[in-house]
Amino acid sequence: MDIEHLIAEFAVRPLGELRLGPLALPITNTAAAEAAAALAMFLLLRWLARGAAVVPDRRGVVIEALVAFVRWIVESNARPEAMRGFAWFFALFCFVLAGNLVGLVPAAFAPHAQIVTTGALAVGVFATVLAILLVRHRWRFVRLFAPRGVPLWMLPLVVPIEAISFLARPITLALRLFANMTAGHMVLGVIAALALAAPWWLAWLPSGFGVIQIGLEALVCLLQAYIFTVLACVYVDDALAGGH
Repeated sequence: MDIEHLIAEFAVRPLGELRLGPLALPITNTAAAEAAAALAMFLLLRWLARGAAVVPDRRGVVIEALVAFVRWIVESNARPEAMRGFAWFFALFCFVLAGNLVGLVPAAFAPHAQIVTTGALAVGVFATVLAILLVRHRWRFVRLFAPRGVPLWMLPLVVPIEAISFLARPITLALRLFANMTAGHMVLGVIAALALAAPWWLAWLPSGFGVIQIGLEALVCLLQAYIFTVLACVYVDDALAGGH
C-alpha cells in the first residue's frame, strides 16, 4: 500500500442519489458513513436508556454517566442559562463522537476525516451562536467586537481584530477536528500497510502496534468530541453574554 492508496481512502465517492420530487440529492460515502454512525449511536442510546430506572442496571448506569459527563461539560464552560439547551449539547457530543468512532471500524470510511463534514458541523454551531446573538441582543451584539475598557482611539484597530477572530471560529473548529481524525486514520493505514508487507514471522509486530493505536485513537475520538463540545459551550456562553 503506497501513499496513493492511503490518500484514496479519503476520496469522496458517489453511491447513488435520493430523489425528493424534482430534487436529486447525491448520496456519497461520507454521507452514508455519517448517517450510519448517527443511527448506530441513536440505537445504542435507546438500548442504554431502557436500563434507566430508580435503581438502574448496568445499561442505566452507563447512560446516566454519559448524561452526567455532558452536563458537567456544559456547567463548567457556560453559564447556568445554557442548560436550557442541554439536549442540543448532548446530541452534538454524541453525534461528533459517533462520527469519530466509525472511522476505527475496519474497512469503514472516516467521515470526520473530511473537511466538508467537520466544516458543516462547525457552521451549524456558528449558526446557532449567531441565532442566539440576534434573538437575545439584536443589533447590540456588535458590542462583542468592542471589549470594555478599550480606549476609543484603539477601536479602529481592535474591532477588525475581534471581528476576524469571531469569524475564524468555525474555521478553527472544523480544522481541529479534521486534522486530528485525518492524522489518526492515516497512522492506522500506515500500520496496516506495514503488517501486510511484513513477512509472516514479523507481521505480529505492526499488528500489535495497530491494536495499541486503535485504543489510543478511541481515546482521541472521545477527547475530540469533548473539545468540540467544550468550544461550542464557550461560544454559546459568549453569545448569551453578548460581549466581553
